[in-house]
Amino acid sequence: GGKVDKAEARKCYAKAVVQGVAYAKGHLERLPEPTEEEKREADRRFLEGLDHYEGWKSKAIDQEKGKQIMREAMMRGSPIAKAECHYQGWDGLIGGWFSDPTVNWKGALDQFSSIVNAKSGDVEEEKERKGRIGVLAHAQFRLGCCYEEGHGVAKDNVISFGWYAKASEKNHEKAKSKIKRYDLKSLEGSVKALTETKADLEAKNNDLQIIIAQTNDELKSKHEELAIVQARIADTKGELKAKDVKHAPTLSCITEKTKSRLKEKDDELARNKICIEKRNRELVTKGEIIYRLRSSIGEKKRRLAQ
Repeated sequence: GGKVDKAEARKCYAKAVVQGVAYAKGHLERLPEPTEEEKREADRRFLEGLDHYEGWKSKAIDQEKGKQIMREAMMRGSPIAKAECHYQGWDGLIGGWFSDPTVNWKGALDQFSSIVNAKSGDVEEEKERKGRIGVLAHAQFRLGCCYEEGHGVAKDNVISFGWYAKASEKNHEKAKSKIKRYDLKSLEGSVKALTETKADLEAKNNDLQIIIAQTNDELKSKHEELAIVQARIADTKGELKAKDVKHAPTLSCITEKTKSRLKEKDDELARNKICIEKRNRELVTKGEIIYRLRSSIGEKKRRLAQ
C-alpha cells in the first residue's frame, strides 16, 4: 500500500545481493535502467566505498567493507564502480553476478575511457565532491595503471605518466605516490625515439629546402629565357614593320616566310609558358609537403615538451 519508489528498491536489492541473498538478483534485474541522478548517487556511494578501501578521508582501512560498498554501487548503476569491478575481478561481470572473480582488463579500460570522456570538464561534479578524489580522478588513475601494466592495452609509460599526472592534479593520493615513485628513466626510450624522429624530420625539411631553392633557380632561369624570347619577338615584329614601310613593294614576297617564323616563335613561347606552369604546380605541391612536415614537427615538439 506504500508509494512505489524504484530508486529505493534498487538500493535495497543491491545491498541484498552483496549480502548473498540470491533471489534479490532477479528483482534487481527486472527494474528499469537507473536514471542519471541515480547513477550520480551511486557514484557518490562508490567514492564512499573507495575511502573505506584505501583508508582515505580519515577512515580506517577496511577493504572488505569498501569492496562491498563499491559492489553495491555497481549494482545501483555506477559506471565507475562497474569499471572498478572489471579491473579488480569482483563479481565476475563476464559470467554473471555470482560467477568466480574474472578480471576483464579490456572492459575496465573501455569503461574508464568512457568516464574520462564523459566527465571531462564537469565543474559541478568537481564542486560536489568537496575534496574527495572524484570519479574523474580515479578513472584517470586507473587508465594510468592500465597503460603502465599493459592491462587491456599495450604498455606505454609516456601515456601512463600523463594519466597519473592528471589524476595527481585532482589530489588523487595514489596517483601522487605513483608520480613520486615513477621511474623517469623508463621514459628515456620514448624521448629518444621522439628526438630521433624530430632529427629525421628536420633533415627531410632541409632536403626539401634545397630542392625548393633549386626549383626557384630553375624557374627564375625559365622566366629569363621567356623574357629574352619575348624581346626577340618584339624586335622581329619591329623589324618587320620597318621593312613593311620601307620595302612595301617587295614585302609581299617574304610574307609567308615571316609568318612562319612568327608562328614558330609563338609556338616556342607557348611551350615555355606550359613548362613554367608545370614548374609552378610542382612548387605548390612541394610547398604543401613542407607545410605538412612542419606541422608534424610542431606536433612532435609539443609532445616532446610534454
